[in-house]
Amino acid sequence: LDLGVVRSDEYGAKDVILQGTGTASIDSVQANIGEVSIVKEENNTWTIRNDSVYSGTTSVNAGTLLINGDNSAATGNVTVAAGATLGGSGTIGGNAIISGTLTAGNAAAADTDIPGSTLAMNGDLSAVSGATWLVDINNAITGTSDLIALGDISSRTIDLTNFNLVLN
Repeated sequence: LDLGVVRSDEYGAKDVILQGTGTASIDSVQANIGEVSIVKEENNTWTIRNDSVYSGTTSVNAGTLLINGDNSAATGNVTVAAGATLGGSGTIGGNAIISGTLTAGNAAAADTDIPGSTLAMNGDLSAVSGATWLVDINNAITGTSDLIALGDISSRTIDLTNFNLVLN
């Protein structure tokens, strides 16, 4: 498993590249000096387990990125490419533009997640035509369903018109 790469440019910006095969996780991304961005590549699954602080963007170009910590302080834009998935049970701090799949919980495929997870979104949310909102519903044990929590939307832009809703 390639656990990722840190790539720097001549101006000091750094990208944390999450790639490889199989499933992997990191505790958090803590970058208090300079701009750091997260780039998720390749068709595997990465989980950020705890609270993170970084100033750059989050790009999910392939595979799945699960945010299970509080990333409220990671306020850069979040983009999810077609065919890629953003999910988890934490908090997304930045504005999100979804071309792929958005899901609460820790799985992106039907029948592999237990409903009842909440993914909080603190920024604007929009979907590109063809994007998918995947929801696991009505857990027979707990009676719960997945939830994307948008919070106070009075000063934010939320555009759900291009999402294809898929219920598991």
